[in-house]
Amino acid sequence: MSVLTMVFAVVLLSIPAVLLACSTLPPGQEARVGFLVQDLFSVPIQFATSADQSQWATKFPDFAPSATEATKNVQKAVKKALMQVIREEARRAGVEHLAGDIANQIKPTVRYTPMNCGKFDNVGAGGAVNPPDFECNANTGKNAITTVKINNNDVEIPANYREFTVNLLISNYIIGGWGRERWQFTLMKVERLLRKDKTYGPSFKTATIELLYP
Repeated sequence: MSVLTMVFAVVLLSIPAVLLACSTLPPGQEARVGFLVQDLFSVPIQFATSADQSQWATKFPDFAPSATEATKNVQKAVKKALMQVIREEARRAGVEHLAGDIANQIKPTVRYTPMNCGKFDNVGAGGAVNPPDFECNANTGKNAITTVKINNNDVEIPANYREFTVNLLISNYIIGGWGRERWQFTLMKVERLLRKDKTYGPSFKTATIELLYP
């Protein structure tokens, strides 16, 4: 194959990639991807609620004001890591300037059960006042929940509060065509980024991500 032919072939291959980078799949034909994030080392207080936010606001202002907001914080953390990976892929494809538009074509929905602390770092009335509130033990920086106290014993946070599922609705033409192997590789990168996150990294240091579908 001549150099001219090779160059022409590269051009032909690159044009569709640029044209399709932000192309949208027809309504009802969006791709769906689901994965499970589990075994968090601790629970960031942004992912939890407090029994008395009005009293704790000055001392622990990062508690989510509601379960809905706590879930949104989880969703933001995951999307931030995922978009870093997507941006990297866009840069490799030469369409980094379209990364923001591509991000808008990926809609995450998180299913998560936020824990509610009736007591945190020895402040508050305690978990027994309004079950299933927990008496939550803080880490050294007082920005995450490490264990809970049950029957006067410090025990591991129940597993269902240290995991969540993410469902992605993808209307982007190219990413919507990614197969299982491509998503497994992508989620490996997301897992690493969550562990390195400036705010939440310590809580994700033992977390793993399992692809559920496709």
